Amino acid sequence: NPDTDIKKILEFAKSKKSFMQVVNCRAIASSEQLIFALEQAFDSFEQKSNFAKTPEMEFLIRLSGQRQIGKALEIFSLLEGTNNVWVVIATENEIEKVSKESIEFLAENFSFSKLTEPKHSKQQLEEIKKIYRITTKAQLIGFSAEDLIIEKIAMVELEK
Repeated sequence: NPDTDIKKILEFAKSKKSFMQVVNCRAIASSEQLIFALEQAFDSFEQKSNFAKTPEMEFLIRLSGQRQIGKALEIFSLLEGTNNVWVVIATENEIEKVSKESIEFLAENFSFSKLTEPKHSKQQLEEIKKIYRITTKAQLIGFSAEDLIIEKIAMVELEK
């Protein structure tokens, strides 16, 4: 059950005084998108400009490029069955130790078929563009889809 799995992961992260979030890959263009959203989420708490009560939820909001929590959950939620996911881990101290323990925890409790950055098909890339409302016109100007997604993440704070 995806909800039970997420709760188990969040409890583990809390026990390690770290941040851990699992997101569905279907709307992730690259690892840079994840890193930028994570930085934005943590910065929002430091600057007291966060929209959510927890860093994990703030991360999803930033990652989605919009302030609607429901939409962020819809985009990144795990589905019943097999999911392609990213696991994002962050901590202030002992990153190597926490990362190793986190990977061991995930390996013991969940099955992973491979640990690589996913390659998207043309159809999947079109779906990502649709999710983030990226137009062909913007790409013709010379911006990559990844650049435009990162821009949307940066603009969340200004969204009305």
